[in-house]
Amino acid sequence: VVDNDSKFLASFQAVLTEAGYQVLTEETTANLWLRLEAFRPDVLFFQVDLPEISGEEICRVIRSDPRRSELPLVFITDNKRSETARLLYEAGADDQLVKPPNYEFLLRRLKNQRRRHSQHREERLDALTNLDTRKLATQSLERLISLARRQKTSLSLAIIDLDHFKSVNDVHGHAMGDKVLGAFAQHLKKTFRHEDVLSRWGGEEFLVGQLACDGPQAVEKFEKLLKEFSGQTFTSSEGSFQTTFSTGICVFPSSGTDLNSLYRKADVALYQAKQNGRAQVVLSDPGPGGVVSDQRSDLLLVEDDIALSNLVLAACRARGITVGHYNDGLYALEDWIEGKAGRPRVLLLDNDLPGLNGLALLRRLAQDDLLSDTKVLIFSGRMDSSEILESIELGALDFIQKPFRLNSLVERIERLLNTPNFSGSEGSETMDRRAREQ
Repeated sequence: VVDNDSKFLASFQAVLTEAGYQVLTEETTANLWLRLEAFRPDVLFFQVDLPEISGEEICRVIRSDPRRSELPLVFITDNKRSETARLLYEAGADDQLVKPPNYEFLLRRLKNQRRRHSQHREERLDALTNLDTRKLATQSLERLISLARRQKTSLSLAIIDLDHFKSVNDVHGHAMGDKVLGAFAQHLKKTFRHEDVLSRWGGEEFLVGQLACDGPQAVEKFEKLLKEFSGQTFTSSEGSFQTTFSTGICVFPSSGTDLNSLYRKADVALYQAKQNGRAQVVLSDPGPGGVVSDQRSDLLLVEDDIALSNLVLAACRARGITVGHYNDGLYALEDWIEGKAGRPRVLLLDNDLPGLNGLALLRRLAQDDLLSDTKVLIFSGRMDSSEILESIELGALDFIQKPFRLNSLVERIERLLNTPNFSGSEGSETMDRRAREQ
């Protein structure tokens, strides 16, 4: 409640507090915006003719902010001046309170307003973290992009993904996973400004938008946040653990001029951070020679033998083949489903993997129709004929027995990359013959 009449504020607070409401009062608007951010009221009452800012201006500013566009606004007057009321309703006010108030009627109206606002709030704020939902964040980011365009300033967009979060839930329980998400949200609130957009985008993925913030400034903030968050220890009945996050950042207008293009650039940078080993911050470079590209990778290798992986990766890169790597089948599946595995043109998949073996991974990808434009090679030191035949049925083009000749493997990959319309019949016949021979 904002009113410069201290006696009115005292009586108003006493009546509503007795009715079970938590009431914050202010005699000036000096701290209004900070109070709104910290207190997050269900209803705002304000005097019409405050000296610092008019009631009409308060309405227009709040209604222009997507985070508060549904906040009930009640203006306080000494009389029912029709012209003033008309201007305030046009500016977005919901109701008026005439002094001295009839508190019985006020409490009934307040109950209705609070119920309506609570319903809107549940739709717009994530219940676990109290951060913006994706819907609200999208509206807020569109507004920030418009501001950045008008003010000819920068805007940074960051996508953050908690590393190996599924293993936290699996090992320590979902309740502990919720605590980790809540703790990370608190770190975000302490690190960033109240005017920045902070959102739980979905699952363990978060999004941050900062107006008037360039790439190096954003990277510095997130590297500091990474150091602080990774130093926090969580404890469950299974023991203590720490966790990290990966971040991809892009900047308006150099990386894109609309939310969709900026999101794609930041997502590609996030993919690069995860491919580089996670627990790091990557800034998208949209210019010539940039290290982050939104094009598809040539090859994704899923293999837990580090020595073998390094050989394959080095040989492929020496031939100009862009390649990513996972050493765990479950992590590869998680990122593929979430769209973070880069949609590789060729998937080279070992069957003997931790987390989820290659055949199980292939089953899931095929089941969800996620291999429509990816060619699959599967290799292993041991697969029986039934497993090879199932791999064929799931879409694999060839089976490579360990040990194998490295040059032959790389040449096979190159042939697949150079045949974009390859139907798969040749590979299927080859694998079918090998299965029958076994």
